[in-house]
Amino acid sequence: MKIRIIICILVSVVTSHAVEVGARQTKKMGITIAQIGAESPLMKELAHTVKNDLAFTGQFELQIVQIDRIKKIHQVQSYAQYGPLMVALQEKSGKYVAEWRLYDTRTGKMIVGRHLAKSGKVARQWGHALANSLITELTKNDGPFCSKIVYCKEYPKQEKTDICIADYDGQHEHRIVSLNSFAIGPRWNADIKSPLIMYSEYTPLNVRLMMTDLKGNKSVATSFEGLNMLPAFSLDGAEAIVCLSAGGSSQLYRYAHDERAKKSRYTRLTKNDGNNLSPSIMENGNILFCSDFQTRSPQIYIMDRYGDNICCITTGGFCTSPSYSQKSGKITYSKIVEGYSQLMVYDISNKKTIQLTSDPVHKTEASWSPCGNYLLFSADNTKTKRLAVESLLTKERIYITDGSFRYSYPSWSPSYPEFPDLG
Repeated sequence: MKIRIIICILVSVVTSHAVEVGARQTKKMGITIAQIGAESPLMKELAHTVKNDLAFTGQFELQIVQIDRIKKIHQVQSYAQYGPLMVALQEKSGKYVAEWRLYDTRTGKMIVGRHLAKSGKVARQWGHALANSLITELTKNDGPFCSKIVYCKEYPKQEKTDICIADYDGQHEHRIVSLNSFAIGPRWNADIKSPLIMYSEYTPLNVRLMMTDLKGNKSVATSFEGLNMLPAFSLDGAEAIVCLSAGGSSQLYRYAHDERAKKSRYTRLTKNDGNNLSPSIMENGNILFCSDFQTRSPQIYIMDRYGDNICCITTGGFCTSPSYSQKSGKITYSKIVEGYSQLMVYDISNKKTIQLTSDPVHKTEASWSPCGNYLLFSADNTKTKRLAVESLLTKERIYITDGSFRYSYPSWSPSYPEFPDLG
């Protein structure tokens, strides 16, 4: 027998039923999540996942209530005092988890209706997918809910590092690799069907680049003399850029695997005597990176795919850890300002830079959310090193880890249509 459950969500609307997210919200929008009928464990998890996801954005006030059933229009309209929208979710069988409908509580009329696909095996992911559908419908913008993060977790006073992944908000941590040594710089590949993580591991001879799937099956990617680290992948996964220091200073190389010859090939892109690090591949093939080759103080540069036409986009200071957002077309990096590493955002379209943060905490290794609205970074106040997310919509910060361990080198994954299998 099908179980009928309805989630009622009420939010403020503009004429297009979309919330304006370009400016900071001065008032949070009220949302009621109402479960209709008997509560099942699945629907309870969906409701709480949606509530937590939407609350994470800092734009909504949420509450969960339970109602026996909704029969008439005036029952929908009775919630208009809290907000003018309602989403009704009915549990389904087969390939769908539920069917949801968006209503205008002022008129009681349906605006849109959709099915929630049963993609993968994790019920929590279905809630994230529902939240993402809702935020897209309301704001005309994607959310970060269907993505993962990866990071290094160091144990106090021990030479031990775990490579961990978690949901976008730091919840449901899962250890992928545990090492009795130091590791840095985990990065996602761009393949949403077969996710891989590459990270650098310290050995007595070098810093080698390792590769692991999400079940912890690892292998050596590169192990040249010196540093092997910080890979970057193009959006289509066809290209990869790695940092190698086999010749002394760290240089950027394009990596390609020759299937016919059964060997990997490396083409050197940077040809200077500086250290070239933290590459990102832009959608037009240009490469963003950090280097100190001109001033001996690191700056942020862009070059074409062949290593030519190098252009510096920063002026003065100590600038590191650039990250490019395919979604927003913006670049973030860390810059020392009055003794603290602050987050800067450079807009490629108008070539203007803003200083996003100014508080006395070092903020490093920022990574863009796949929706382009949030920055994940390591926040270091000398006593603790935690992971935090800064919203470019509300200018608010959420710390997603505590101070029990030292967290570093966070990296945000693409959005996944299906939760990766963790085994």
